[in-house]
Amino acid sequence: MLAAACLVCMAALFGGQAGLDSGPSAVRLGGIGTGWIEWRGSEGFGATALSQNHAYPVAPQRGSFLAVWTKAQGRTTARVLARSSHYGLPCSEKLASRHAFPFASLASLDDDLPVTVSVELFAPVIPYDVTASSIPAVPIVFTVRNVSRAPVEVAVAVSWETVLGLGGASGLGPFSLRRGITARALATSAGVAGISFMGPELEDEPVADLRMHNARGSQALLTRFPSPDADVTVCAWDPAADAPRWWNTFKERGSVTEDEASQAGTTRNVAGAVAVRLDMKANETREIPFVIAWHSPRIYDRHGADFRPLYAGRFANAEAVGRFVLEDRGALRALASEWQTRLSRSVAGEAALPKLSVELEEAMCVTQWVAQGEGQASSAALIGSGEDGADQSLSLERRFRMQSALLALFPELDAADIEWRLATASARRLLQEEDDRLSADVAVLAAAHVHATSNRAWLSAIWPGLREAAIPALGRLAERRASTRTDVEALLDLATLANDADAAAFAAGLGEKLPDSGRVGAHTPSAWDDWRALIGCEWNPERQELVLAPRLGPTQSRLSGPIFLPGYWAWCEWRQLPSRTTVEVRLDRVMPMRVAPRRLGLGPSLTTPLAVRQVTLRLPRRHTIEDVRVAVGGAPTACTARQGEGGRIEVSLDPPVTVGPGDRITVEVMLESGR
Repeated sequence: MLAAACLVCMAALFGGQAGLDSGPSAVRLGGIGTGWIEWRGSEGFGATALSQNHAYPVAPQRGSFLAVWTKAQGRTTARVLARSSHYGLPCSEKLASRHAFPFASLASLDDDLPVTVSVELFAPVIPYDVTASSIPAVPIVFTVRNVSRAPVEVAVAVSWETVLGLGGASGLGPFSLRRGITARALATSAGVAGISFMGPELEDEPVADLRMHNARGSQALLTRFPSPDADVTVCAWDPAADAPRWWNTFKERGSVTEDEASQAGTTRNVAGAVAVRLDMKANETREIPFVIAWHSPRIYDRHGADFRPLYAGRFANAEAVGRFVLEDRGALRALASEWQTRLSRSVAGEAALPKLSVELEEAMCVTQWVAQGEGQASSAALIGSGEDGADQSLSLERRFRMQSALLALFPELDAADIEWRLATASARRLLQEEDDRLSADVAVLAAAHVHATSNRAWLSAIWPGLREAAIPALGRLAERRASTRTDVEALLDLATLANDADAAAFAAGLGEKLPDSGRVGAHTPSAWDDWRALIGCEWNPERQELVLAPRLGPTQSRLSGPIFLPGYWAWCEWRQLPSRTTVEVRLDRVMPMRVAPRRLGLGPSLTTPLAVRQVTLRLPRRHTIEDVRVAVGGAPTACTARQGEGGRIEVSLDPPVTVGPGDRITVEVMLESGR
């Protein structure tokens, strides 16, 4: 009954049915500024954008696919884990796929195989950790289970066609520099084997646009031995051939052989294949990890300035990236899945997850590295692509939808993008190419960020530049009657928080001139906004107030779910009975939100344990309260309660209580019977 009520509520709130299968048919797997690899489920690998070529992704490469081989009772079977093959190879007949960024899975359901095969791909996107979320790699983990009653030989293979030399950029269009690319089998070391691809040196010859060099660097396909008895074979091959030259060997023995013709530098496409073969006992389950990694040592912008992406300071090349991911994939997966695991523990979370993950994917996959100026570290910005492929600032509407996801999981990235937009607006002003709309949008985004995070230190750092850009821009917009009430209110809020009386007076004056029917400039709520409204938990650090107002359906008596606030993750459970309402909030984690995010991942932490002075409840229905009790960690706490209008109950704690990770606040409201 409860589950049905929650699902009906969520269907109305988020639209569509609950479950991952209601999402889109493809997912882009990538981290902050790393680019992405598209996975199309039963269709296999899709487009790629690994060299900041978001405007012109590389089309799917025919030499990239997954395969499985089995030998049982003298019978061998080999097939591609996809519904179709560019080379006409045998394919799986029954496949099931699911995905919720940053995870995707594929399962083979063929009845004639003696094993079941499932594959999980994911991007190491770890909330509140920009550095760990900037790893250019996609792990691919096979899980094979012998469902027969006899031993079975099994092999799985990953084939990857490198996209080195392929790219594109605004004003340049798509390009191909497929010269001098080499493939090299790696000597087995520390239980890792595979193949690496290297492009030519960056300074090999002049090019018309230095952004072509973004498609150079290295890529790698690696595997980690699942056990000492596993047999790992590696080869490079020419994907332009009619069929993979290694397929016959794989079909017969579950291994791949080298194609010597593709080992040296070539102008043709180059692919590599890695196969792992092992013996499995009856009912045994084995896990076989692979990873696709890439690395660009330097990134060039449209002005020819170069800088290093964040991951280039940690890893020398793609092989180093892949080895790190294979070594730490368990921890990376656990941290990347934590926010989804928290949602899965609530009935409503399963219904919300598809749209929440899509909005996070959109934010991650439009993130690019940008130069912050000479001698400064590179930063990250969210950059869109127009219909003509040109990179451009995201519209405020689209950027606002992303902001809710960023504030929940990556507030530092939200701040970094706002700073980049402000720098862009300032640069255009110096060139006498003022973009008033951009300056106004920056103020709106900054106001939303400060309202959610209470990061006064960050506001103090950006306020001089923001004031200089926003005030004249809003003045000109007002003259053209193009300003909105949202623009003016954002500037007024920021000026008030920055203690800037002149700017506040200017904004107030603009507000008085706006007609009552003027555009408000409101944005469409995102799925993250909807989730926050459903759970109904807000934290006001200025007033040290915890507000709890869940959105219960007319027949619901209970609602629980995770809370994602900037700097804090918690769990809320609300129980509504005829004579009593009980709400419990458990603070799970205090997240390291930084004071000065202009250098991503640096600076002291802004977040501290919660000091709660007041808890405000909004009961779904009007009641008369008889008594209110508060407990922290099970111990009763002194409090006074005042009942307001519309079911509002203000509970003051005297003295205030400090709540750290693992602590619980429980508020119990006794209601007068029959009222």
